[in-house]
Amino acid sequence: MESAITITVHLQGVLGGPVKHTTKQVGKVDVSPVGKAPEWITRKIKHTDRVPVSAARIVPISETTVTGWVKGEGPYWIKPQVWRTFNKKQKVAAYVASFDEGYGVSYE
Repeated sequence: MESAITITVHLQGVLGGPVKHTTKQVGKVDVSPVGKAPEWITRKIKHTDRVPVSAARIVPISETTVTGWVKGEGPYWIKPQVWRTFNKKQKVAAYVASFDEGYGVSYE
């Protein structure tokens, strides 16, 4: 099946795996009661930096569906009088926006 457009839905993603470190990080905290002389605790800890890995869902949309979007009645969330003023590109963009899950969406 040939797709007319391909929608890319950007998702939250996940944290990547831990990165091994060979050095330690020094953490220093003041644990003294208020008004007393500073009492510091120092610890050397190994830490790992985890970077976010992006995620996306790719959705192919057929030519028949896109034609239905453009020539059919508008979606329920757009008033009919506003829908009639949209050109073809705006109509497709309105339907594509409904795929957004809060992290953005794009299409080709």
